[in-house]
Amino acid sequence: MGLALNKIDKHWDNNRSLNQHMNDLKRKVMELNGVKEDIDSRMKAELQPRKKLKTEVQIWLENVERINGEVQKLNEQIGESSTLTRGFHADDVLKRTREVGELIQQGKFEEDLVVDNPHGLDRFCLQQDYRVKVQRPVWKRFGSA
Repeated sequence: MGLALNKIDKHWDNNRSLNQHMNDLKRKVMELNGVKEDIDSRMKAELQPRKKLKTEVQIWLENVERINGEVQKLNEQIGESSTLTRGFHADDVLKRTREVGELIQQGKFEEDLVVDNPHGLDRFCLQQDYRVKVQRPVWKRFGSA
């Protein structure tokens, strides 16, 4: 019986602290999305025709999208939970909070977000070469070139 009472007491503590943990998680998610907006602004400035996004930046952006979806789903699950079952989500909330904190730290990219894209240059040259080869015969038919 003592074991059951301990589990119930722990569950009620989790339920009471769940609101605080959710507030912490929401605050960290807002901070993460602020970092993402800053990264988006930097990307727009750095991403030029012959550049591509670094793989680590792309993976980070995908992880931010994933965690945003997971947090939204968790929030919905908690909202749908009864008072008795809400406390069972505390571990999930703490896990997501740690993961969001890690993403915030990872998102502090010190260096450029982009690298040279040699394939983009090849594609650009191929497109230009194709245009020259195709357009010359077309223009010859019309008496130009």
